[in-house]
Amino acid sequence: MTKTRVLIVEDEQLVALSIQAKLERIGHEPCGIVCDYQSTIQAVDREKPDVILMDIELHSSLDGIDISKKLIDRYNIPIIFISSIRDAEKAKKAIRTSSTGYLTKPIDEFQLSMSIEVSLEHHQKFSKFSKNGLNHLFVRDDHGQTKILYSDIFWIEADRSYCYIYTKGKKYTLSLSLGAVSKKLTHLKFLRIHKSYLVNQEHIENFERGKVIVNSNALPIGRIYAKKVKESLNIL
Repeated sequence: MTKTRVLIVEDEQLVALSIQAKLERIGHEPCGIVCDYQSTIQAVDREKPDVILMDIELHSSLDGIDISKKLIDRYNIPIIFISSIRDAEKAKKAIRTSSTGYLTKPIDEFQLSMSIEVSLEHHQKFSKFSKNGLNHLFVRDDHGQTKILYSDIFWIEADRSYCYIYTKGKKYTLSLSLGAVSKKLTHLKFLRIHKSYLVNQEHIENFERGKVIVNSNALPIGRIYAKKVKESLNIL
């Protein structure tokens, strides 16, 4: 059976080595120990990990949450946060960023094993939902999990580590970054027009200089997205 490759992002060497040993004992393959953003990017490109264990309290210019936000926009890898601080608000913020898991130190082997298993399962299901012929997604709201048809979505707007999904007469909150959502919808007719906007091409009513009109709302086109938008919309 193929072992799960796990990258450890941790700047306390003894803690990192302890986690590495635990991963080996539970049958996974540690594929590196790094401690900052640049070395993480290099390790991800080089090692192609299946999962990243990310310490939140890194002593670098970017903490673990900041690094994870950048990784999510660039890669499609589940991230499990680890922390020595039992802080409910920090845990919520971290989970909203990665949506895969949160472990507190010292890390228990059983919890580590279960967290990796659940994280991979969740990630695989989410990665497949745009490829398996489904025409909908489920979003949590006050009534539980609400089904939203892709065709009913006008646009999705970023708000830091959250996203807002706009449909006819309703706005839903999704606890994922827009970069992560965009990667999940690449096989559908959703178009990234701005760092903060992902639109359903079926609902674009008009194209004007520097913006598109969706459901009578003018949404800006980012400069770096302009060429791709024109090509996708077949604008001559």
